[in-house]
Amino acid sequence: MQLTRTRIPVSSTASQPVLRLANPPVEVSVIVPTLNEAENLPRLVQLVADALADRSFEIILVDDNSRDDTLAVCIDLAERYPLRLIERPHPRHGLSGAVIRGMEAAGGEYLVVMDADLQHPPKQIPQLLDELQNAWADMAIGSRYIDGGGTESDWGIWRRINSRVATLLAKPVACGIRDPMSGFFALRNNTFQSARRLNPTGYKIGLELLCKCGVKHVAEVPIHFGRREQGQSKLSARQQWRFMVHLSRLYQFKYPTLGLVTKLAAFALAGAGFAAKTNPAMLPLLAVLTGAAFGYATRSNRPSASHWNPAAADREINLRPQPATTQPVELAA
Repeated sequence: MQLTRTRIPVSSTASQPVLRLANPPVEVSVIVPTLNEAENLPRLVQLVADALADRSFEIILVDDNSRDDTLAVCIDLAERYPLRLIERPHPRHGLSGAVIRGMEAAGGEYLVVMDADLQHPPKQIPQLLDELQNAWADMAIGSRYIDGGGTESDWGIWRRINSRVATLLAKPVACGIRDPMSGFFALRNNTFQSARRLNPTGYKIGLELLCKCGVKHVAEVPIHFGRREQGQSKLSARQQWRFMVHLSRLYQFKYPTLGLVTKLAAFALAGAGFAAKTNPAMLPLLAVLTGAAFGYATRSNRPSASHWNPAAADREINLRPQPATTQPVELAA
């Protein structure tokens, strides 16, 4: 099968009209960032399709230059499922950038974000959507830390500590929710379109959108955070540093009227509070990390401008080449 690559708009303000094949509208767009996740994709896509069997949907994979068989697997899956693939040859902004790229390309009324490693349960997607459709919630999050939720029992002590520290540090910008670190969430497309000054970095895009989309009401749905079935985790020391920088930026966005010293103190005290309750020996390390991250973010952050600027090299791959008789539809600039 011969593949064709077509450009997709890099932003809603593009000056030139683009041509796109006419597609039927969908209710739900499921956005999945990927990096060398070919082994997990067949089962993931099938489970998502089963969960949304009574709805119109699309699955958008945003791939950050994988070196495995992701493309070949997607070509095969696209024969049976409404699958789209966007490649980012030069990934920027980490997983967060991939998610936003997929959201920009999504055509659904509702947007669902989840990981490709099967740790997020696709069967819970309808519950997330139900919370949005009941009208009171702006965002629905799959939560590990409410009644009925949980994580795999084989999590090591350091991973549990890491998760709890990150959750506590995020509390001041997290609208009072129990699991602000969740990467499994849903929101309306128009809520995403209302985002202000997106400046994503690292892997906690849910927290970015929670702060910058004007979200006031959040529904938490209990989930069991599973075990990675195939492939390797992408969590690294570099990702942890990016999270600290990202969180520092969100503190500045959320509390612009507070002085820098006050915000730094609040940021450090949140980490110190956790250290005091768990392992006091962690206190010096947390103090150094929070101070360094906050200082770096303060230097690099320019609150007057939007930092999000998707790369022009990003491209959507046509997994299902259309017959030559198909008429393109010209979209307004």
